[in-house]
Amino acid sequence: MGYQTRLRIFGADGNEIPIPEGAGRGLSMSQSAIAAAQKIRRDIYATAHNLSDPAFQKYAVEIYCTDQDLPALGGVWPGDVITIHSIQSISERMSASGAMILSREPVHGTVKAFNAAGAVVAHTETAVPGGVEVSAPGAVRVKYRPILHIMVFDKGGDEREIEASISWSLSGEEV
Repeated sequence: MGYQTRLRIFGADGNEIPIPEGAGRGLSMSQSAIAAAQKIRRDIYATAHNLSDPAFQKYAVEIYCTDQDLPALGGVWPGDVITIHSIQSISERMSASGAMILSREPVHGTVKAFNAAGAVVAHTETAVPGGVEVSAPGAVRVKYRPILHIMVFDKGGDEREIEASISWSLSGEEV
Protein backbone atom coordinates (compact mmCIF):
# COMPACT_ATOMS: atom_id res chain seq x y z
CA MET A 1 0.00 0.00 0.00
CA GLY A 2 1.30 3.46 -0.94
CA TYR A 3 1.38 6.77 0.85
CA GLN A 4 -1.91 8.54 1.56
CA THR A 5 -1.88 12.18 2.68
CA ARG A 6 -3.56 13.28 5.92
CA LEU A 7 -5.17 16.18 4.04
CA ARG A 8 -8.89 15.75 3.48
CA ILE A 9 -10.98 18.15 1.41
CA PHE A 10 -14.79 18.32 1.41
CA GLY A 11 -16.90 20.23 -1.11
CA ALA A 12 -19.73 22.61 -0.28
CA ASP A 13 -22.11 19.64 -0.53
CA GLY A 14 -20.24 17.89 2.31
CA ASN A 15 -18.91 15.11 0.08
CA GLU A 16 -15.21 14.31 0.25
CA ILE A 17 -13.11 15.33 -2.75
CA PRO A 18 -10.92 12.35 -3.62
CA ILE A 19 -7.16 12.76 -3.33
CA PRO A 20 -5.94 9.59 -5.03
CA GLU A 21 -2.73 7.81 -4.16
CA GLY A 22 -0.01 9.63 -6.10
CA ALA A 23 -1.60 13.07 -5.70
CA GLY A 24 -0.44 14.01 -2.19
CA ARG A 25 3.14 12.81 -1.65
CA GLY A 26 5.34 15.71 -0.57
CA LEU A 27 2.33 17.97 -0.08
CA SER A 28 3.04 21.38 1.48
CA MET A 29 0.51 23.44 3.38
CA SER A 30 0.84 26.82 5.03
CA GLN A 31 -1.51 28.62 7.39
CA SER A 32 -0.90 32.31 8.02
CA ALA A 33 -2.90 35.23 9.37
CA ILE A 34 -5.11 36.94 6.79
CA ALA A 35 -3.99 40.45 5.84
CA ALA A 36 -7.03 42.03 7.57
CA ALA A 37 -5.89 40.52 10.91
CA GLN A 38 -2.81 42.72 10.94
CA LYS A 39 -3.61 46.27 11.94
CA ILE A 40 -0.58 47.53 13.82
CA ARG A 41 0.00 51.28 14.03
CA ARG A 42 2.66 53.43 15.64
CA ASP A 43 2.02 56.63 17.56
CA ILE A 44 4.15 59.77 17.40
CA TYR A 45 6.54 58.22 19.95
CA ALA A 46 7.07 55.17 17.68
CA THR A 47 5.28 52.86 20.12
CA ALA A 48 3.43 50.05 18.33
CA HIS A 49 -0.27 49.56 19.08
CA ASN A 50 -2.48 46.64 18.07
CA LEU A 51 -5.71 47.97 16.57
CA SER A 52 -6.75 44.62 15.10
CA ASP A 53 -10.31 43.39 15.46
CA PRO A 54 -10.40 39.84 16.93
CA ALA A 55 -13.14 38.97 14.40
CA PHE A 56 -10.40 38.98 11.75
CA GLN A 57 -8.28 36.31 13.47
CA LYS A 58 -8.63 33.97 10.51
CA TYR A 59 -6.18 31.88 8.51
CA ALA A 60 -5.10 32.14 4.90
CA VAL A 61 -4.32 28.68 3.54
CA GLU A 62 -2.04 27.60 0.70
CA ILE A 63 -1.70 23.99 -0.42
CA TYR A 64 0.85 22.90 -3.01
CA CYS A 65 1.96 19.51 -4.26
CA THR A 66 4.05 17.99 -7.03
CA ASP A 67 3.34 14.31 -7.63
CA GLN A 68 1.98 12.13 -10.44
CA ASP A 69 -1.79 12.58 -10.15
CA LEU A 70 -4.40 15.21 -9.28
CA PRO A 71 -7.13 15.45 -6.66
CA ALA A 72 -10.66 15.78 -8.06
CA LEU A 73 -10.72 19.60 -7.94
CA GLY A 74 -12.28 20.05 -11.39
CA GLY A 75 -15.57 21.35 -9.97
CA VAL A 76 -13.98 23.61 -7.33
CA TRP A 77 -13.74 27.29 -8.30
CA PRO A 78 -12.82 30.61 -6.67
CA GLY A 79 -15.67 31.67 -4.40
CA ASP A 80 -16.57 28.10 -3.41
CA VAL A 81 -16.51 27.31 0.31
CA ILE A 82 -14.78 24.03 1.11
CA THR A 83 -13.79 22.29 4.33
CA ILE A 84 -10.29 20.96 4.87
CA HIS A 85 -8.80 18.74 7.53
CA SER A 86 -5.46 20.50 7.83
CA ILE A 87 -2.14 18.67 7.82
CA GLN A 88 -0.60 21.56 9.77
CA SER A 89 -1.08 21.63 13.54
CA ILE A 90 -2.02 24.53 15.78
CA SER A 91 -0.42 24.76 19.22
CA GLU A 92 -2.33 26.79 21.82
CA ARG A 93 -1.40 27.82 25.34
CA MET A 94 -3.41 26.09 28.07
CA SER A 95 -5.03 28.27 30.71
CA ALA A 96 -3.81 28.01 34.31
CA SER A 97 -7.06 26.20 35.21
CA GLY A 98 -6.10 23.27 32.99
CA ALA A 99 -9.15 23.74 30.75
CA MET A 100 -9.66 25.67 27.53
CA ILE A 101 -11.91 25.94 24.48
CA LEU A 102 -9.96 25.31 21.29
CA SER A 103 -9.94 28.15 18.76
CA ARG A 104 -10.87 25.77 15.92
CA GLU A 105 -12.69 22.45 15.66
CA PRO A 106 -10.09 19.65 15.80
CA VAL A 107 -9.69 16.77 13.37
CA HIS A 108 -10.86 13.71 15.34
CA GLY A 109 -8.03 12.01 17.22
CA THR A 110 -5.42 14.75 16.77
CA VAL A 111 -5.65 16.62 20.11
CA LYS A 112 -2.63 16.18 22.38
CA ALA A 113 -1.86 18.02 25.64
CA PHE A 114 1.71 18.58 26.86
CA ASN A 115 3.29 19.58 30.17
CA ALA A 116 6.20 22.02 30.54
CA ALA A 117 8.74 19.21 30.00
CA GLY A 118 7.08 18.31 26.68
CA ALA A 119 5.56 15.03 27.88
CA VAL A 120 2.06 14.08 26.73
CA VAL A 121 -0.59 14.61 29.45
CA ALA A 122 -3.94 12.77 29.65
CA HIS A 123 -6.85 14.94 28.59
CA THR A 124 -10.58 14.89 27.95
CA GLU A 125 -12.49 16.56 25.14
CA THR A 126 -16.06 17.79 25.55
CA ALA A 127 -18.32 19.45 22.99
CA VAL A 128 -19.57 22.74 24.46
CA PRO A 129 -21.33 25.77 23.00
CA GLY A 130 -18.64 27.61 21.10
CA GLY A 131 -16.42 24.64 20.33
CA VAL A 132 -14.49 21.83 21.95
CA GLU A 133 -13.28 22.12 25.54
CA VAL A 134 -10.07 20.34 26.48
CA SER A 135 -9.36 19.57 30.15
CA ALA A 136 -5.82 18.50 30.98
CA PRO A 137 -4.55 19.23 34.51
CA GLY A 138 -0.82 19.90 34.41
CA ALA A 139 -0.76 20.78 30.71
CA VAL A 140 0.78 24.02 29.45
CA ARG A 141 -0.16 23.64 25.78
CA VAL A 142 -2.46 21.75 23.44
CA LYS A 143 -1.64 20.77 19.87
CA TYR A 144 -4.11 19.61 17.21
CA ARG A 145 -4.89 19.63 13.50
CA PRO A 146 -7.79 22.02 12.79
CA ILE A 147 -10.79 21.67 10.53
CA LEU A 148 -10.92 24.86 8.45
CA HIS A 149 -13.80 26.20 6.35
CA ILE A 150 -12.22 28.22 3.57
CA MET A 151 -13.37 30.22 0.58
CA VAL A 152 -11.29 29.29 -2.43
CA PHE A 153 -9.38 32.26 -3.86
CA ASP A 154 -7.25 30.44 -6.43
CA LYS A 155 -6.42 27.02 -7.79
CA GLY A 156 -3.90 25.99 -10.37
CA GLY A 157 -1.86 23.26 -11.88
CA ASP A 158 1.13 22.43 -14.03
CA GLU A 159 2.04 19.24 -15.85
CA ARG A 160 5.51 18.30 -17.08
CA GLU A 161 5.33 15.59 -19.69
CA ILE A 162 9.00 14.52 -19.78
CA GLU A 163 9.35 14.44 -15.97
CA ALA A 164 5.93 12.76 -15.65
CA SER A 165 5.04 15.15 -12.82
CA ILE A 166 1.92 17.11 -12.05
CA SER A 167 1.81 20.11 -9.71
CA TRP A 168 -1.40 21.41 -8.22
CA SER A 169 -2.25 24.21 -5.81
CA LEU A 170 -5.20 25.57 -3.90
CA SER A 171 -5.43 28.73 -1.81
CA GLY A 172 -8.10 30.51 0.18
CA GLU A 173 -9.07 32.10 3.46
CA GLU A 174 -11.27 31.07 6.36
CA VAL A 175 -14.84 32.29 6.03
